[in-house]
Amino acid sequence: KLNPTKKSTNRRETAKSSVTKKTSEKKPKAKKAVAKNTATKKESASQSVVKAVRKQKAIENEKTAVIAKVNVGFGNELFIRGESGELSWEKGLPMSCKGSDEWHWESSTIEKPTAFKLLINDSAWSIGENETAIPSATCNTSPTF
Repeated sequence: KLNPTKKSTNRRETAKSSVTKKTSEKKPKAKKAVAKNTATKKESASQSVVKAVRKQKAIENEKTAVIAKVNVGFGNELFIRGESGELSWEKGLPMSCKGSDEWHWESSTIEKPTAFKLLINDSAWSIGENETAIPSATCNTSPTF
């Protein structure tokens, strides 16, 4: 048996004691590895949350747009009415004038294909059938009155 106070000249005893030392040194390294795995799992969970938030923001940024090319005359406005999201058939929403003959409307609340119609000053209906806005797409139209 080994005596810790006595130096050994035997090679086997020296080899055994060095093996024992190496084994005892490896155990703390294994514990550190477990700690690293836990930290990695925590990072993965937070990364999943970040990805989910980014995906939700991307969905929110997808807008349905209607662009109308029509000159409604000086002092008049173009309105949109429809059946889904924030649109209704009872009262129109004003469109934004982007030029003398260009009007825009955007929404992030349209979730299904939506019928709509354009009106001058929310009273004079455009001629023809209802048009359809597709979610997350742009509908270009040239209505007649």
